[in-house]
Amino acid sequence: MVSDGKRGHEGQSRALAELMDSPRPQVITVRRPPPAWEPLLRLLSCFIAPSCWPRWLARSVLSGSFGEEALNTLERRLKENESAGSVITISTGTLAAIPALLLARELEGRSLHLMRPSLVPLRRFDLVLLPRHDVRRATGSAVLSFPFALGFTGEETLARCRETMRGRLGLKGDAGMPSGPYLTVLIGGSSAHFRLQPRDLLAYLNVLVSVAEEHSWRILLSTSRRTPEEVETALKQFQREHRDSIYFAVWARLDSFNPLPAFFDLSRGVVVTEDSVSMISEAILAGHRPLLLPLQRLRRSRKVERFQHYLERRKLARRVEDAEQFPRLLLEEVSQPRHTREEVATELGLKELVATIKSRLRLPL
Repeated sequence: MVSDGKRGHEGQSRALAELMDSPRPQVITVRRPPPAWEPLLRLLSCFIAPSCWPRWLARSVLSGSFGEEALNTLERRLKENESAGSVITISTGTLAAIPALLLARELEGRSLHLMRPSLVPLRRFDLVLLPRHDVRRATGSAVLSFPFALGFTGEETLARCRETMRGRLGLKGDAGMPSGPYLTVLIGGSSAHFRLQPRDLLAYLNVLVSVAEEHSWRILLSTSRRTPEEVETALKQFQREHRDSIYFAVWARLDSFNPLPAFFDLSRGVVVTEDSVSMISEAILAGHRPLLLPLQRLRRSRKVERFQHYLERRKLARRVEDAEQFPRLLLEEVSQPRHTREEVATELGLKELVATIKSRLRLPL
């Protein structure tokens, strides 16, 4: 598995590896920051496939991307496991694209990429899995689509996440989590299409905390790497003022811990800012029907609109239109039973998707 160091991207790659019955993939991470010449390599791939690059160039790029020591360690582990030559490199995002293609060539394996990489032609990969809302036109036979960003979590990942959370809460021995119900709140960030402002967000959170206090809910909160610093600062102050309700918080701009698997497992309901396709997707794949908090829209995004229209048609999430309806939606959300992983997999056609991926990559079903 080729990681670009971004938590959300790595989570999608891990989720796909778990779905393909590989819960413990070998992971190699692209160095940060990327080399200055990296965009030129992606541009070169438009004209010459990385599989045809001179060996000295391919090896130089691999060493520059991963470091020679990390590269040799990965190759040694694969040989020890008798995996070399039957490797599937799973990668997500633009930065991991060229290193993943070259690593697949080096190991005589096949390449499976998630999300559309900038400049790199999709035909360079053996298979590409795109979110359906990101498919802008007809694609070739090497491209599959899926409605969401992947985010399933296996039992091992969930157990590690729970243990980390218990440790941060200071729970000792076999002490379990305090009784709920729990409610997860996930905060995204500003983008070219949305602006996340502290004042607007806190207006909704004040309503949420009021309902939580009335019904004795415990709130689990996490920001994301995209959350603006001023928003995270305002949220930290808000948590200090409402410690009895906001039971646990992760400030993800500087914290690498991903609490979402444990959050989703504990919670009866999920609230997400509408900008984050990945966190909305993860909540749905974990069996929830999240509430989407509106943000200020700067300009139209057809991709976001396609995604939200799909959610509305399938009744997989609900957008909060104003603060007045928010308490009613919260109560309805918490009262609804959470769907099981098997129910979600059946409803969204995940088993068929995995079977198609394995067939295209010539893997045993």
